[in-house]
Order: sequence, then structure tokens, then C-alpha cells
Amino acid sequence: MKRFSPLIKDGEKLINSNKFSPYELTELYSSLGTLEFNDGSFKKAKTHFDNSMLQPNDNALAQLEWVSKEDSRFSVNPFSFGGVINPFEAFALEHYEQGNWKEAFFNCIKWFLDTPFSKRPVLLGSYIAGSLLKDANASVLLCEVGLQANPNDPTLLNNIIYELAKSNNILNASKYINQIKEIDISSLPNETKVTIQATLGLVALRNKEYELGKQLYELAISNSDKIKNEYLKNLAIVNFARELIIAELPGKEKYLELVKNMKLDDKHKDLIELKKETIEYKGK
Repeated sequence: MKRFSPLIKDGEKLINSNKFSPYELTELYSSLGTLEFNDGSFKKAKTHFDNSMLQPNDNALAQLEWVSKEDSRFSVNPFSFGGVINPFEAFALEHYEQGNWKEAFFNCIKWFLDTPFSKRPVLLGSYIAGSLLKDANASVLLCEVGLQANPNDPTLLNNIIYELAKSNNILNASKYINQIKEIDISSLPNETKVTIQATLGLVALRNKEYELGKQLYELAISNSDKIKNEYLKNLAIVNFARELIIAELPGKEKYLELVKNMKLDDKHKDLIELKKETIEYKGK
């Protein structure tokens, strides 16, 4: 929210009071550490995170795991904290970082069962299933389960539509397409708008509505540029290139060349996989 919390000083008083155990303070230390990290104060952040790990719970462990992936100066081995109950979020993130896709997915399921109203394990788990394990059915099923607690969530709907459309299952996707079209897309965050535009472009191309599909993908790429989101831009380009190749449409050579010349960050493993698949598809 970009707002300063008036409770920070109260929190600092609590940790300096010597009235609470490290376990009772673990999440407070973690929160203060995150604030210092976001403000660029590594030394203060590290002190707070070190204290949060004296007797961590699952949330504090997961938060340090997340921070360690944002800044390599922080390090944690979540598997060494055997006394933490339900450490599934931290384990999922660590396995994901190490490229252990199945273990990451299984821990996402356990994380979801522990916090069934949260979207985060559903989104990560469905992403791993669809993009990295190539299991569209598992991805769709997990998103459908997530919709029970978060009905009409645009990201979950989008992910279901993407996986079903990519599998040429437009008939089953139609229900979710109708749902997402009922949402006021103009009210959504820019990143979500771009993602939905690209996915509807995929649907149109698979429906042989070629001009509409091309327009939607080009709009998504243009809007990604406007909001300066290189990841979403590259994701739209890779998917668009694949669809142009599959449909044997003009422009496929241009977009395939863009895919070949992409410089990708290692943390965007889905893009790396999609780029490889798209380039290899050309030779089939």
C-alpha cells in the first residue's frame, strides 16, 4: 500500500522488552526484517531474520526462504529446521528453486491443504504442473479447487482457460471464458489485463479466428511494453510464436526470430522451457 505503519515502533519495543520468547516473536522479527530489507538496510534486516530463526514457525521460515531468493546475501536451508510444523511453503519454494518440480508440486498440495483459502499455493502448484511438469489436467484441477474458495478469481480462471485451450479443449474452456468475460477487466491490475488479453488471443487462434487472435496477442505485447513488464512481454511473444507456427500463419518467422534472440533470466523457468519447445517445434 506504500504507507508507513505506525506500529513499527510498537513492534520494536516488544522485541526489546525481554518479555517474550523467540517463538512468540518469530513473525514479528520476520516482518521487521522484511521492512528493513525493502528499505535497503541489509544489516538490520539480517539481524531481524537471524532472530526470527531462533525458534521459527512455518510463516517465518517461508518468509526468509522468499527473501533468500530475492537477495543471495541471505541464506537458509529450510530442511534443517525439523521442528517446524507444516513447513510446506518453504519446502515448496526451495524445491522449486532447486528444480525438483515433483517435490515442489507435492509440497504445494500440502501447503494448500494447510491453508485452503490461500491462492498462493494454488497458483504456484498449477504453474509447476502445467508449465514444468506438462500435466495440464493437474494444473486445471488445482485451479478448479482454488475457485471454491476464490470464485471468479481472474487469475485462476485465466490459468484454467490457458491450459484447456493449449490442449485444444475449447469446449470445456467455454464455461470459464464466459465467466472471465463477465468480469470488469478495466478494474483489474495492468499485469492481469495483459495476461487475459494474451490468453483470449490463444483461444481465438485455436478457434481459427486468426485476425482476432493476432490483434489480441499484439495488444498484449504492446501493453506489456507500456507497463514495462519484460517477463509478460516475452511470455506473450513465445506463446504467440508457437500459435503462429501451429496455424502456419504469416509472421511466424518474425516471431520465431524474436524468440531465438530472447535473453532470459534463470528464475523464469517457464519461459526457458517454452522458448526451447517453440524453437524445437519448428523442426517438426
